Amino acid sequence: MVKVLVGVVVGVVIAASVGAQVAGPSARYSHSMAYDSVRDRVVLFGGNSNGQWPSGALGDTWEWDGFRWQQRAPANSPSPRGHGAMAFDPIRQRCVYFGGYLNGNLGLAETWEWDGSDWSLRTTTGPSARHHHNMVYADHIGAVVMFGGYYNGSNLGDTWKWDGSTWQLIATGTSPTPRRHHGMAYDSVRQEVVLFGGYDGGTIGDTWTFNGSQWSQKTPNSTPAGRHHAGMCFQAHNNRISLFGGWRASQNLGDTWEWNGSDWAQVTPSITPSARHWVETCYVYQTSQQRSLLFGGWNGTGLADTWKFDGVKWAPALTYTRSPVNGNSYALTPPMTWQQAEALAAQEGGHLATIRSAAENNWAYQTFAAPLIPLGPWIGLNDAATEGLFQWSSGEVTQFVNWNPGEPSNTGDEDYVQFFGPGTWNDRCPGFCAILPGLIEIPGGPFAPLTATSLPTSATPVATSSHALAPTPTGSALLFGGNTAT
Repeated sequence: MVKVLVGVVVGVVIAASVGAQVAGPSARYSHSMAYDSVRDRVVLFGGNSNGQWPSGALGDTWEWDGFRWQQRAPANSPSPRGHGAMAFDPIRQRCVYFGGYLNGNLGLAETWEWDGSDWSLRTTTGPSARHHHNMVYADHIGAVVMFGGYYNGSNLGDTWKWDGSTWQLIATGTSPTPRRHHGMAYDSVRQEVVLFGGYDGGTIGDTWTFNGSQWSQKTPNSTPAGRHHAGMCFQAHNNRISLFGGWRASQNLGDTWEWNGSDWAQVTPSITPSARHWVETCYVYQTSQQRSLLFGGWNGTGLADTWKFDGVKWAPALTYTRSPVNGNSYALTPPMTWQQAEALAAQEGGHLATIRSAAENNWAYQTFAAPLIPLGPWIGLNDAATEGLFQWSSGEVTQFVNWNPGEPSNTGDEDYVQFFGPGTWNDRCPGFCAILPGLIEIPGGPFAPLTATSLPTSATPVATSSHALAPTPTGSALLFGGNTAT
C-alpha cells in the first residue's frame, strides 16, 4: 500500500472527525468538574474551546450519569469562563464554583453554587480574584478547601475554606510555595487534602498534605516527575489517589500514578488516554461507578473524549450501534494501535470486527469507515501468527474477504487489516507503526434484554403447528410454514 502519515498527529485528526466517543460537551480545556454524590451526577461547567480569550470562553453546564452526557439549561448561570475550580459540598448539596479567567490577567472573585437545577451567585467577601487554583471538599472539617492560583502576574499561596456561607482564610504556618496549575484531591480515609506539583515560575514535583489546619510536606521514596496541569482524584474503592497527565518540559504527559498515603507508584495500563494537560480540574471519581472520569483537556487542540479509570484499566466511553444485519453491536475506539484496539475490544467483551458477508461489510463501511478513508478503522483480520495466513481475532473461520486491488501486499511485513477503499481492505503496518480507530464488535452488545410484548396486528397467522419462527435483528420475527391439520 501507499504509506501515509502515522502517529499522534493522525490520531488527533481522526479523533476530531469521527464520533468514536459518547456524544457530549464540545472539545475544550480549562473546564471544571465535580461529583454530586447525592444526585449521582458528574457536573461540568465552562472552559475554553479554541485557546483564545474571550472568544473561546464557554459557559455551558453538563451532567454525566455514568453512561451519557446531558446538557442542562439553567435559568441562571455564571458568564462564560475557564480556569476556575469546583467542588461538591455533600452537606449543603451544592457544587461550589469559585473564580475563573476571562481575558488577559483578569481573574474573578465570584462564588457560584449549582443545586442540580440552577446556578446562584453568592454575595460574600473572601478570597481575592484568581484563576488556575484548585479546590476540594474535606469531609472531616465540613468545608471546601481552596489553595493557590494566579492573579495579575503573581502566584498565590493562601489557603481558604468555604462553609456554605462564608470564606475563611486559614493561617497554616508552613505551606506549599505560591503556585498555580497544581493537582489536589481529598483522601477521605486518611482525612487529608493531598497536593502535588504545579508551577511557581518553574515546574514543581513536591507532595503536600493538609489536615484542616496545617500543611505538611511529604518525602516519598518514589514520585512522578514534576509537572503542572495534571488531574488528581481519590478512588474510594481502592483508597488511592489517582494522578494522570500534565505538562513538563514543553511536552504533554500521559502517565498514570497512584498515591497510597505515603508513596507514589506508577500504574502502567496497556491502554490510556492520549497525553494531555489542563486537566487539573476535570478528573473526578464517581462513587456509584467505582471509576474516575476524565473529560477533554488540551494537546495542541481541545479534546472531547470521555475516559474511565478503575484503578487498573483505562477505557473510553464508547457509543455502540446495533447492526441490522447480524444483531451485534459495534463502536469505534479512539485512535490507537491494532494491538491496543484488540485489547480494548477484549475489555469490552468482544473483538475487533469480524466481517462475514458482503452485507456486513457494506453496513460496517457505510456506518463507520466511509468518513475516514483512507485512514479507515482496524478490523480483526491479521496474519501476525503465520505470515500469509489471515485469521480473525475472534477465532472465526474466514468466510469472506474484500481486498483492495493489489492487496494484501505485505509491504514491509504488514500484518493487520483496515478498511482502505470504498468498502475494500488493506493490510498495514507491522508491530506498532499505525495509530487508527478500531472497529469493536460485541455479540449482542451492551443493551438491556428485550421484553416480549403482545402487539395487535391487522392480520393474524392461522393456527398452526410444526412451523419455524425466528427473531430478526431489527426486533421483529419471521414465521414460515407449518401444519394446519388438527
